[in-house]
Amino acid sequence: MGSILKGAVAGLLYAELTGRTPLIHWNAHCKYLRHSAAICDNAFTSFYESTCPNSLSELLKEARTTYPANLQIETLQAQLKEHQTSFDELESDDAKLADVLLFPAYVPIQQVIDCAPHGHPTSKLNEQTAAEWATKAYIQICRKTTAQIQQFWAQHFPEGTPVLTVHIRGGDKYQEAIMPALSRYTDAADQFIKQHPSAKVFLASDSTPAVEYLKKHYKERLVTTPAFRTSGRKGVHKSGEDGERIGNEIVFDVECLSKGDHFIGYKESNVYFWVCHLTQNGINKRFTHFSVTSGRKELVLNRHNFKRTVKAKWKGLFSQLKPSDST
Repeated sequence: MGSILKGAVAGLLYAELTGRTPLIHWNAHCKYLRHSAAICDNAFTSFYESTCPNSLSELLKEARTTYPANLQIETLQAQLKEHQTSFDELESDDAKLADVLLFPAYVPIQQVIDCAPHGHPTSKLNEQTAAEWATKAYIQICRKTTAQIQQFWAQHFPEGTPVLTVHIRGGDKYQEAIMPALSRYTDAADQFIKQHPSAKVFLASDSTPAVEYLKKHYKERLVTTPAFRTSGRKGVHKSGEDGERIGNEIVFDVECLSKGDHFIGYKESNVYFWVCHLTQNGINKRFTHFSVTSGRKELVLNRHNFKRTVKAKWKGLFSQLKPSDST
């Protein structure tokens, strides 16, 4: 969910630049819809307060023009497959004049910042400060979820207890990054516990082996939620489990990760960015944080990491050997 949230930040920035009212609508191609969701349902409002007083259905009914043209809620999924809007197309006159403009889902935040006019407030932002601006202005956790988190936290972490929070990404992340060994996390966590002997550890993870590893290491000191997890290399959002359940568990875990005194994660995971820059506690710098790193141990002992690194090295070598075009 971290990647789609980053895309939402980019859209919110673009709305600010162009003077539009933003509406975050997650439906077509979204992995976090409940199984029984209707075509007009908005998954974003299952987890966050709406950014707009109107629904997409209402806006499309009232709109005289849309971009892409003739957008309709009933056929939105099919239209998106036929017309994948690129960011550059938003500079066309049709896009600029449309009553309703569909912003692409995965535009990099920096790309929007780069197109800001000189002197505009957004031109001075970077990816981190842009996310923090968006969180302050628009991205607010649903009240029901906030109440559940407060109840859970009070139950497991008495006031005054030092709390270390840890996030370990498993599943299909190995396809994108060299994953640190689990011992990297416990080595970093042990340093905090050495300084705070009474500390408790909150773990958020989509990996059953990671939870079992830390349970064995920390025993009754460890607290985690009964979230759905996988034991293999498949992402929980691709498991076929109800998307709304998965989304709620992710949001719940991320907010808990931001409530401790010190946070340990992995910067290659979007959750690390989310905890530090898309939560109120992260914005207010209410915790310290540390990212584990990968090294030779991961390359030697993990065949997926090794194959990925060799492939990248060969790709880089061949790109250097490729003859340049003559002028």
